[in-house]
Amino acid sequence: MSPQYYDVPAQELKIRTVHQKEIEILRRTQSDPGNNRFGAMPDKFQPSFNDVYQGTAVDAIAGQIDLFIILPKLLPEHPELHLRAVAYLKEKENDSTMVGYIQICMPADGERASSIGGFIHHPFVRRGYAKEAFRAVIDYAFNYLLREEVVIEAKSINEPFGTLMKSLGLEGMEGPGSYWLTKIPSEESLEWRFGKAKWEEVKRATGWS
Repeated sequence: MSPQYYDVPAQELKIRTVHQKEIEILRRTQSDPGNNRFGAMPDKFQPSFNDVYQGTAVDAIAGQIDLFIILPKLLPEHPELHLRAVAYLKEKENDSTMVGYIQICMPADGERASSIGGFIHHPFVRRGYAKEAFRAVIDYAFNYLLREEVVIEAKSINEPFGTLMKSLGLEGMEGPGSYWLTKIPSEESLEWRFGKAKWEEVKRATGWS
C-alpha cells in the first residue's frame, strides 16, 4: 500500500490513505460487482490487485497512492453494509462510513503526469461524493504533489463517469484513450488530460475559485 500517509483536504469528506490493516476492506470493495459495472480501466503503472493483496508488488506500487473516500459519520439507512461490504470504519475520532475509493498513480520514471481513477461505493452514488472527491484529489495532485498533468481515463460506454467529468467542468476536453483503443467498440476509452493552468481556468469558469 502507500508507503506514507496522505490526507487530502476536502469539504464534507475525509480523503486519506488506505491503512495496511484495511486491505481486506479495499479488496472487498473493489471486487464488488456493483462497483465495476463497466469493467475496470487498466493502468500501465498499476500491478494486478492480486499481486498487491498477496504482498508481491511492493516495489511496483511505490508511486501508487490509495485513498479511501470517507463520510465522517455513520449512515444508519445502510446497516447491512457492515456485514455485506465492510463499509463502516472505526476512526480515532468517531465511527464513519467508507463511501468510495480514489487512487493517484505517480510513475517513477520521471514522467510528470499522474493518472487518477476511482469510484463511489454503489450504495452511495448520486450524492455528490464523486464530484467533491475528484475535485479535491485533482487539486492535491497539482498543488501538493506538484504534478504537471493529470490524466483521467474511462471506458467510452461508462456514461455515469462522463457525466461526472461534465459536472467537473471538463466537458469537451476528452479525447481517445491510450490503453483500450481496440477494434471492440465497448472497450474503447476516453481520456481527459490537462495541466494546472487549464484546471484553474475550469475552476474559475465553474465558480469554484
